[in-house]
Amino acid sequence: MNNEINLVELALLVIKKIWIVVFSTLLVGILAFLYSYFFVVPQYQSKGMIYVDNSNMVSFPTDLSLSKDIQYADMVASQRLATIYIEILKSQTFLNMVSNDSGTDIPPVKLSSMMTILSKNDTEILEITVTYTNPHVASVLAETILENSKTEIPRIFKGGSVQIIDHANVPVRPSSPNHIKYTAIGLVLGLMIGVSIVIAMDLFDNRVKNQDDLTSKYDYPILGSIPSSISVQKVLKAQFNEKSEGERATYYN
Repeated sequence: MNNEINLVELALLVIKKIWIVVFSTLLVGILAFLYSYFFVVPQYQSKGMIYVDNSNMVSFPTDLSLSKDIQYADMVASQRLATIYIEILKSQTFLNMVSNDSGTDIPPVKLSSMMTILSKNDTEILEITVTYTNPHVASVLAETILENSKTEIPRIFKGGSVQIIDHANVPVRPSSPNHIKYTAIGLVLGLMIGVSIVIAMDLFDNRVKNQDDLTSKYDYPILGSIPSSISVQKVLKAQFNEKSEGERATYYN
């Protein structure tokens, strides 16, 4: 068989061996679901939110004609300050404080990888998320970060203050793994594996199945063909049936 397979041949080939594709798809999909359910450790997310007020750090001029420029400058300053606030909350000093005050004694490096701090719409509102395998510990860590930020940020930025908008919640359900996502990926992967197996089986099958295979493989003209024994049997059976029907018709006449 020629090593090149067009789309029509591929479709016919897959349909012919569809049971392999279906079996592979279901098998890998089920294995992916079982893996996510029994082997992937569930992760829980606890979230809280703070607002950093820096109004006492900014002095506005009395010229009203500059109000638009002042508002724009204040917005840019807020965006830059939000980035600085995030870096403060990820500093080694602050993380050591959180580790000690929470009673978890989690190393700062690991604690940093568990934290996600985002500025809401580039404002001074910060959303703090802690991800951990234990929902209670995740909540304790998030709440400790919120409480300690009230003293740490004003310590560095004189005149600023921090208010807690949302306290840390205790997560009830894990945020990961997503069993549906794992299963969907497994089904797609299984489908690809099944199709690949069917194609590989056909490519490595050197048997000549019909006249077209022989022509494409050796590029020689076909002078004649010998029917298979099954075809011969069918022809002989058909001739025998016709002869028998003719004899029966003569007998009755």
